[in-house]
Amino acid sequence: GGGYTHYFSDFFGWEVVQGAYASPIPTGLEIDLNNRIGAGVSMHDILNYYVTTNLVFTPFYSKNLVFDKSVVNGDYSFALGGGIANFLVAGPVSTIDFAFIFRYSLGTFTALKFDVRECVYLSGITKSNLNVSVGLAVNFGAKDLKDIKPTED
Repeated sequence: GGGYTHYFSDFFGWEVVQGAYASPIPTGLEIDLNNRIGAGVSMHDILNYYVTTNLVFTPFYSKNLVFDKSVVNGDYSFALGGGIANFLVAGPVSTIDFAFIFRYSLGTFTALKFDVRECVYLSGITKSNLNVSVGLAVNFGAKDLKDIKPTED
């Protein structure tokens, strides 16, 4: 998976595109059921890919002490939007998604990104999906996360 987010300010952004592709891996239970009942038995529809676009709000910035030695800056964001998902049986389905995103600075323009995203599908035959991902975020021409300091009143 991957995505591109454009920030209008330190607090607001637009996740222009966020998407992922999933390749189905059969489980032991599914293999056992197919052997006992017959080929092609599936307990649920399988997500093939999704593509969404979201508004992003980043209200929290933090400084974290790691192993009592290093200070790591980060931010916490909320995202909300919609898009389309494709399932092997149901085909294309409209979706609404919302996310909680943690980013922790690794260097001048890189960050470790944790993304917890719930996708709700607008179809009666598919269930919602919780996606948890870890990845590398790269800032192109943006402020270094280390330089962002909360304002003091």
